[in-house]
Amino acid sequence: MEGNQQPRKKASAFKAFAFGATAAAAIALLTAPASGKMTRKRVSSKLRKIGRAMGKNVMKVEHKAERQLGKLQRSTTRQVRKTSKAASKQVVQARKWVTAHMHTNGHASTNGHAKSKVRKTRRTARS
Repeated sequence: MEGNQQPRKKASAFKAFAFGATAAAAIALLTAPASGKMTRKRVSSKLRKIGRAMGKNVMKVEHKAERQLGKLQRSTTRQVRKTSKAASKQVVQARKWVTAHMHTNGHASTNGHAKSKVRKTRRTARS
């Protein structure tokens, strides 16, 4: 959760800055002693600067997000490979175990327990 707090604080600070800049521009517009044409030029210039600054911040955030995504993808790939390797080892061990416990006739060895049950079942069925 702590990782999410930092971007939220930055976004909140940026919103406060943008609101303050807009409010300052509005106040300047209302109290400006210059002509309407000159005031409009100043306001549009200020808004362009704010827009460029916002664009730069968006680009920074995009770049950071891309880097983080790349790190996450590499980390996930490493984990998948590691897990796959471990699973392959388990499969090999399981195959070895099955092979070691097979009789020559292809049936799994049960140390005679299953065979005795089968014989008892057959005797009971014949009776």
